Amino acid sequence: MNTQKWSFAFMLVGLMAFTYPLLPLSTASTPKPYRVVFHVNSGNPKVQAGALRNARNFLRKVGAKHADLRILLHSGGVKMVLLPKAAKRTRFKTGLATGKQKDMITFLRKQGVRFLVCNNTMKSKHITREKDLFNVPKKDVVPSGVVALVELQRQGFAYVKP
Repeated sequence: MNTQKWSFAFMLVGLMAFTYPLLPLSTASTPKPYRVVFHVNSGNPKVQAGALRNARNFLRKVGAKHADLRILLHSGGVKMVLLPKAAKRTRFKTGLATGKQKDMITFLRKQGVRFLVCNNTMKSKHITREKDLFNVPKKDVVPSGVVALVELQRQGFAYVKP
């Protein structure tokens, strides 16, 4: 009987030594952020307003500190951040960055949301970032919206098409 106790003790110590490296360093680990890209390529004001509401509601549910959220704009989606007075200089007839929409964009930016804008669309529609777009920093202009969308998904971002 004594031999069985010792065998069990050695087996238990061996199991602990084997599994110890697999244990996390801290039991209070920080949860991974939700990584999400919202894809907006529609110039429809209702679709764009819906996308902004979806982003806001997502942040309300998971919390801004737990989210890495991007709203990728290309084709007609760029109208979301296009100033109405700038539309005359571009190949778009209207810009949708007005009143409530600007307020929602500002709110979301303060929560850490990035609005990525396709440079291909900007070039084809004769849009300049500084004059024509509402609150779009240079770092948020991507060479190709479609390529950026694929790259974000390859990096683990979930895809949402409002």
